[in-house]
Amino acid sequence: MPRASVPENRQPEMFVPNRNFPYLSGIRWATLDFSIRARTRLELPPYKGSTFRGGIGAALGQMCCPFWGDKVKKPHICKKCPKKKTCIYLFLFETPRPPDSLVLKGSEKKNEVEEMPHPFILEPPLEERTSYLPGETLTFSIVLVGSGAKYWNSIVQAVKKLGQIGLGKNCSRGLGRFDLISVVSQGQKIYDDNVRVSNSFAPENCMSSIPTDIDSKPIYRLVLELLTPIRLQYQGRLGIHAEFSIMVTNLQRRLSSLGDLYCGLGCWGSATDGPDRKKILAEAKEVKIEKAALSWVDYERYSQRQEKRLKLGGFKGRITYRGNLTPFCPLLKAGEHLHVGRMTSFGLGKYAIIGEVD
Repeated sequence: MPRASVPENRQPEMFVPNRNFPYLSGIRWATLDFSIRARTRLELPPYKGSTFRGGIGAALGQMCCPFWGDKVKKPHICKKCPKKKTCIYLFLFETPRPPDSLVLKGSEKKNEVEEMPHPFILEPPLEERTSYLPGETLTFSIVLVGSGAKYWNSIVQAVKKLGQIGLGKNCSRGLGRFDLISVVSQGQKIYDDNVRVSNSFAPENCMSSIPTDIDSKPIYRLVLELLTPIRLQYQGRLGIHAEFSIMVTNLQRRLSSLGDLYCGLGCWGSATDGPDRKKILAEAKEVKIEKAALSWVDYERYSQRQEKRLKLGGFKGRITYRGNLTPFCPLLKAGEHLHVGRMTSFGLGKYAIIGEVD
C-alpha cells in the first residue's frame, strides 16, 4: 500500500485496523486463474467480459439443465422448476435474493433496477486484441466468493465445455474452439492439459481475505487506475462522477452484501444503515479529487432475457484522491480484489491502487 507523508501542521490519526469496516476480515474468496489455447481462430470483441460470461454461463446451463433449450426461448421458465433451489447455474448466474435476507429488500417497491451481487467475479483479458490464431493463448480469472467457491469444479468443467462449443463469433463455422491448458489457485495447479490433477483440492484452503494489519502509517494521497469500466450508483441512479464518498458508498454496499449473502456475516443492515454510516460518509466527503483523467466508455451486450442489446459502459482512466485516506485502506484494498459497482460478473469494476503521485 502506498504511503505519503503527513501534511504540515496536521497530526496523524491513530490507525485502528478495520475500525469502520469490521466485517471485511470475514469475507473470503478463491481465485481461479485460467489459461486457454486457441484450437481454431478466435474472433472476440475488444472488451471480452460479456463474451466470456455469456459463453461460460451457457455452457454451465447446458450441463445443469435438461430444459436449457426451452430456457433460451423462455428465460423465466426457471421460476417453475422444482430443482431451482439446488441449481448451480441459477445460484451463480441468476442469483435470487434469499427470503430472509435484508440485502436489497424492498427494492421492488421502489421500482429500482437492482441486481443481486453474484458469488463470482469475472476478470477477462484486458487486451483489446480481437483475433487469435490457433496455438495462441489467453488468460483470465474467476473469483468465487464465500459459499460460491464450492462450485469451482463446475466452473472448470463449464470452461472446458465452452472450448468444445466455441467462444466468440462464427462458432457455427467451426471457429472459437480452444483447449483448457491449466487452472491455478493460489499457486496450486488444479487442472492441467485437460486432466484434473488435484483430486484433493479444497477451495477453503486457498481462500484469500483482507488482513487486519494492511497498513500502520497515515496515507493522504492515493492513485487508482480504473482498469475496466466502473459503474457507480448514486441515490439509486447511475452516477456520473467519481467522488470519493460515492466510491466508498458503493464499495461498502457491495462488500457488505457479499459478506451477508455468501460468507454468513449478517452485516448488510449494520453496514448500510448502522450508526457509523453517517460518520463514515462525512469522513469520505473530506477526501477530494486532486486529479482525474477519466473517460466514459460504452460497450454493448445482448441480453437473452430482455431480447435486446444493452449498454455495458462506465468510467475508465486514472484518478488521484487527496485527504485522510487511512481509515479507508481496508475497504479500498478489498475492492481491489472484489471490484466495485455493478455488473462485476461481466468484469466491470476492476481497479488497482498504483501508488503516490509526486
